[in-house]
Amino acid sequence: MNQIIPYDWENLPTTRSLQREIENLPITAEAKLSLERLSKVTVRAGEQIVEVGRRILAFAFELIRQFPNLTLAIAAALTINALLISVPLLGPLLQPLYGPVILAAGVGAGALAELIEGDMRVRMDAVITEFEAIFA
Repeated sequence: MNQIIPYDWENLPTTRSLQREIENLPITAEAKLSLERLSKVTVRAGEQIVEVGRRILAFAFELIRQFPNLTLAIAAALTINALLISVPLLGPLLQPLYGPVILAAGVGAGALAELIEGDMRVRMDAVITEFEAIFA
């Protein structure tokens, strides 16, 4: 089946190129430091050491590159959600009700924008074709 997000799990970006990407982000120094620490997280699986942090960050950067409209919509929804919970007295009561709705609306709006403007339509058509071939 065709991959919706073409990503090569074997060829990860180098640590230096990942650090360069982190340094170019428009975020605070503390957030950059947290991302750099995450990139150095490793896990031992049997006899192999897996660089989990580097894989997570590389995949996140690839998602941002592939789906910029969806990323922006999710960030806006999370910001609105944070503003909602910061309302005194009512925020903690309203957030469990409206928070998931706001996030779902953000994901929906971003996905719709990707379908209209991005190449997600081509990818979804490929997935539909694959499913039709499987179930036909």
